[in-house]
Amino acid sequence: MRGAVAILFVLMLVGTLFAQAELLPVTINARSLAMGGCVAAQGNGIGGMLRNPASLGWMETGAVSLSGRSYLFGSTGFDEDVYDNMGLKDYKASFGIHPKLNGIAFATPIPVNGPIAVVGGIGWGSFLDFANKMKTTYTDTDDDTDYEINQTNKGGFHLLMPVVAARFAENYVVGFGYGFAILSPGGYIMEAEVSYPGGSDDLTEEVTEKITGSMIQIGGQARFMDAMNVGFTYYPGFTVKHDDREYDYDYGGTNQGSGDYDDIKLEVPAYYAFGASYDVTPEVTIVAEYQNRPYDDIEVNNDKENYVENGSSLRAGVEYRGPVALRAGFFTDKLHQAAEPGEEDPASGMGITGGVGFVAGPVDVDVTAFYMSGKWEEDAGARNEDYKNTLIGVAATATYEVDVFGGGGKSGGYRR
Repeated sequence: MRGAVAILFVLMLVGTLFAQAELLPVTINARSLAMGGCVAAQGNGIGGMLRNPASLGWMETGAVSLSGRSYLFGSTGFDEDVYDNMGLKDYKASFGIHPKLNGIAFATPIPVNGPIAVVGGIGWGSFLDFANKMKTTYTDTDDDTDYEINQTNKGGFHLLMPVVAARFAENYVVGFGYGFAILSPGGYIMEAEVSYPGGSDDLTEEVTEKITGSMIQIGGQARFMDAMNVGFTYYPGFTVKHDDREYDYDYGGTNQGSGDYDDIKLEVPAYYAFGASYDVTPEVTIVAEYQNRPYDDIEVNNDKENYVENGSSLRAGVEYRGPVALRAGFFTDKLHQAAEPGEEDPASGMGITGGVGFVAGPVDVDVTAFYMSGKWEEDAGARNEDYKNTLIGVAATATYEVDVFGGGGKSGGYRR
């Protein structure tokens, strides 16, 4: 039975790679997410603040916003026959409902004398999101033992970021932000309920840690012909530290061990993205974007983890602005996971997004649904097998205009 528990932990660790170990920046704003996760070229004011600080430069009055997401359901693992060959009958591993507040922001134009318009703000949000819930059930056919395991992964790399943007010549904006980790816990809690002939046991493993670090964001946007917006966003290399890691392992009411892990220092290379949006008509906008994935230069505790080559992400979306704004998009991602054991080509992921935006009194509300999937090969005992992940969730952003300095105008959202 203890051997089956060990097998279980290995399988669940692989399953969390998709949601926890991926070094993919999170799209916070629901409007941007609905359009494929494009962030570089969308001049949507406070909505782009935590991904491209230049987007603030179009604002003419202040605003506050709240963003959140909730995973709804999904699955992870090999095909069922692979587990049958391992002696694990009726194996199922699925993601569960997990809501999370992942963005708070405030920004306002700052009165200055001169030809340059200045906007300042401060926000808190997720850059990397590790949090999710998983449930795994199966029967070990060797001794007919039933397992039910509930795992909660915690935290992420959450940044508090002051931002400033400047608009000059009316059509050009540059922005700068400096973020440092705050309210960034990590780790997981894993609980197993094990039943077997003649008795039952509980198993609990808990890992806690504190995630620290800081990073810089630089961005720029420009408007041409009043119909096209181009932009870029750049994050120089930064360090994420997993400090004060502790674990406790309890089985059948008996403590099996506890202690401290060595702290982990993760050196993340520079990320960048560039893209463009174009107003096909006054009501319809299309957007496309390229993002890099610099996996080959990642270092862990000063050692290069170059088992996966660099990759990229392509994103695209469309928006129709009628009485209700309608949006759709898709993206492809190269994952921080080898496509096949022993090879360096990164695995591929993809996603489909869609959403709506509407006005509810003084508040702009954007709601998005998203589907993400990833696939690669894993060693499943005697042979390599396809490992698959799928995840479905929703996200929402609410924006409220606040005229701090009495300047009037609009906040630079999609209804400017």
